[in-house]
Amino acid sequence: MLIQMFTIENSKLTRRTMFWVEMAALVLTVLGMMALMAFIRQTLLSGAPADSSLTVDGINLAQTESFLTWPQSFSFVMGVIYTVGTLLTLVLAGAVTAQEYTWRSYQLWLSRGVPRWQVVLAKFMAVTLATFLFITVATLVLTVVSGIASQLILGSLPFAAVSWPNLLLTILTVTLSLLPYAALGLLLAISARSTVVAIGGGLAFTLLAEPVVQQLMPLLGERWAQASLYLPTSLGQLLNRYATNMIVVNGDALPTLGVTPTIAAFMLGVYTLVLLVTAVILFQRQDLGG
Repeated sequence: MLIQMFTIENSKLTRRTMFWVEMAALVLTVLGMMALMAFIRQTLLSGAPADSSLTVDGINLAQTESFLTWPQSFSFVMGVIYTVGTLLTLVLAGAVTAQEYTWRSYQLWLSRGVPRWQVVLAKFMAVTLATFLFITVATLVLTVVSGIASQLILGSLPFAAVSWPNLLLTILTVTLSLLPYAALGLLLAISARSTVVAIGGGLAFTLLAEPVVQQLMPLLGERWAQASLYLPTSLGQLLNRYATNMIVVNGDALPTLGVTPTIAAFMLGVYTLVLLVTAVILFQRQDLGG
């Protein structure tokens, strides 16, 4: 029953305009970052063709070309994919969950004997798969575009400089880092039964509340500074920093950041589970008969 529900939810989700709009937005973000670096490179070249010490807002020619080509292009853009993906995942989860109340889809499934927990879990699984697809497609676009840039700038494709297994691992890592926000969007939608509240509340938390708390906690002392590393955004940034660093073959080792990748992944899983279980409990107790 759960697999069947997941298949149905996934089919519904991929037919929505929002799914394709968000995927296009993430791809355009990747293309925009690469285009920006190409523009800065061209500006530097036109200013001093042979002088790589010339800088534009602190970026010199060598750094710009590094960001455009394998393997550093992955480290440069994957962080942006994570940041933008956080917002897209939250909006997607909140919207597709809240809209079902208006369409009375939940009443239909429950009338057919589908357990409530399966309805919520199938929805979350569909959003998780959509998130994975977003990250995968954006990474493929990045690989192709930076590959073309590598050929043009370097004269060859430095395949040996990229750890391809770790690139695949990074896709999974970014997806894992976004799951707490998918669960948060789902929880807010179930709590409020409103698309506006789900999206607005989620964005307020992600763009305002969490960054402010992340900045203020270290000011309260060493213990609070250490505790700030366990916020979802801190864990996601840290985990993805480790993962993207491993894409570069023989890259510099990262300094100890206070939380190991294993602990970061575990804590992100805990956040996701707590938010998802809370959503299931709330949905179990809701009166959907009205």
